[in-house]
Amino acid sequence: MDETSTGPSAPVATPAADPASPVTRSQRIRGASPTAGGPGRILVTVYAIFAVAACSRSVVQISTEFDHARVAYLLSAFAAVVYVVATVALARRGAAWHRVAVAACATELLGVLAVGTASVVDSAAFPDQAVWSNYGSGYLFIPVILPIVGLTWLRRTASRARGTPVGQPRSRRTPDRTSARTVIPQAGHLVGSRYAHPHPGRGCRPRQPAARRRL
Repeated sequence: MDETSTGPSAPVATPAADPASPVTRSQRIRGASPTAGGPGRILVTVYAIFAVAACSRSVVQISTEFDHARVAYLLSAFAAVVYVVATVALARRGAAWHRVAVAACATELLGVLAVGTASVVDSAAFPDQAVWSNYGSGYLFIPVILPIVGLTWLRRTASRARGTPVGQPRSRRTPDRTSARTVIPQAGHLVGSRYAHPHPGRGCRPRQPAARRRL
C-alpha cells in the first residue's frame, strides 16, 4: 500500500477591500437630520410667528401711516423679509439651505444690534418703534435672543452631521491602509501540502514527496 502526499494547494487570496469614498460636507449635511427636527421645530415655529407678526405690522404701518416714521417702518419690512427667509431655510434640508439659514440669522443679529443701538442713541429718528427698536423690547427682547439660539442650533446640527462634538476641532481622516492589503494564508502549514512557506514573502519552495513505503 503506497502513501503519497496530496496535490499542491494554491494560495488563496482574498480580494482587497475598497477604500471608502470621501463624503463631502454637503452630502453629510444633506443626509443628516434636518434643522427642523427635534428642538428645531420649536425654533422654526417661533421664527414663523415672528415672520407673520413682522409682515402684518409692516404692511399695516406702511399702508396707513408711512409718512409718520418711514425709517422705522422700512426697517420693520426688512425684518419681516429676514424672518421669512430664516423660517424657510431652517425648515428645509440641504447644505445650500443651511448656508442661507446661517446668513439670515447672522443678518438678523447684526440688524437687531445696529437698529437697537441707533434707536437708543438717537430716539428722535424713530418716532415709532420698529420690530428691532430698543433691541426688540416690544417683543420681550426675543428678537435679540432668537438669532443667537438659531446660530447655536445650526452649528450643533452641522457638527452632528460631521460626527464631531461641538467645540472640538475636526480631525483629518487618514485612509486605512490595512484594509487594502491582500491576505494570503501560508499554505505550508496545511497538512499534506506540497509547497512550504517557511518565510512569508520569500516565495514557495517545493518539498520532496514522501518516500514510498514497501509493504
